[in-house]
Amino acid sequence: MHVRELQWIEPITAVQCLAHRPHLSFLDSAATHELLGRYSYVTCDPFSTYIVAGGRASCNGEDIDGDPWEVLRTLLANYPQEHRPDLPPFQAGAAGFFAYDLNRTLERLPAPAIPGQRLPHSILHLYDVVVSYDHRNNRCWIVSTGWPEQDPARRGERARRRADEFAALLANPKSPRIVLPGTAGAWNSNFSREAYITAVQRVIDLILAGDLFQANIAQRFTARLSTIFDPLTFYRQLRSLNPAPFGALLRCGKLTIASSSPERFLKLDGTKVETRPIKGTIARSVDSNEDQRRANVLVASEKDRAENIMIVDLLRNDLSRVCTPHSVDVPAQCDLESYASVHHLVSIVTGTLAGDVKWTPERGPWIAKVKV
Repeated sequence: MHVRELQWIEPITAVQCLAHRPHLSFLDSAATHELLGRYSYVTCDPFSTYIVAGGRASCNGEDIDGDPWEVLRTLLANYPQEHRPDLPPFQAGAAGFFAYDLNRTLERLPAPAIPGQRLPHSILHLYDVVVSYDHRNNRCWIVSTGWPEQDPARRGERARRRADEFAALLANPKSPRIVLPGTAGAWNSNFSREAYITAVQRVIDLILAGDLFQANIAQRFTARLSTIFDPLTFYRQLRSLNPAPFGALLRCGKLTIASSSPERFLKLDGTKVETRPIKGTIARSVDSNEDQRRANVLVASEKDRAENIMIVDLLRNDLSRVCTPHSVDVPAQCDLESYASVHHLVSIVTGTLAGDVKWTPERGPWIAKVKV
């Protein structure tokens, strides 16, 4: 591994420098928080791409038979690397997204009544170089692994050469592209008002009948983009209006994902696992007294607390299936967290993975994911 510390360059500036390179990934901690959002990562030019679509895995366009998760584990095991605890934890590796429909590789589920957009269930790019940031200490580095070279000498040479390439790109900051407002048309929902009310009533009926406890009625909003729409400009505006500790901009060929989330889905640190579910939300107010009143209303809300506790119980059950007995704990429940436009109720569920549970190769945290 070749590591080179850089003079501080803002993460969004680094993104602008690398925006023209293929398959840019930006894992962005734009929000300042004493516990969350310490690190950001910028990378591009992957040496390999792993895709799951229709329940089948492929790598660099070639289909691979077998369980997609085992295929991924085998693929990552080809690239073991040392892990330096003095650097931000993601030290190159796989970055991308797991879509909700990836659950069909784990469970037998009926086909949805309304088909989605037929996007891949997962795209992971394997990166050999990452620009990593520690916002607490205002430090940044180029971390270059030299993969996919297998010969140690050639891998070392590639690591230094690729670090030089990234350093040269970062030394020439690009001016942000100026895009006028109105580059997207009107937003349209896949629900009419009547259909949405009907769906809500259906969920209420199912809850009263004891068939389910909770449901998420999701709407899809679509808009037609103009020819001058620029995803990077869009994301810059998004992170400015709604800075979040777990934002992301993922360029996956024709598909771009812009994400601005306060919620950590899953954190793995050795055998320690943590999830931070958010249930319970109320809009903030520019008036400080009204803002505090709303926060108090949320904390005291019986409905919101019940919803949060329900998801905590679900996650305690899920983690107990892969953790050592009696290790699952809830160190925080229904705590208030405040962001740019909303207050949230947030809980924390932790556990210790059982010895026979494996998620990534043994040497180093390799996967960075975004929930979409």
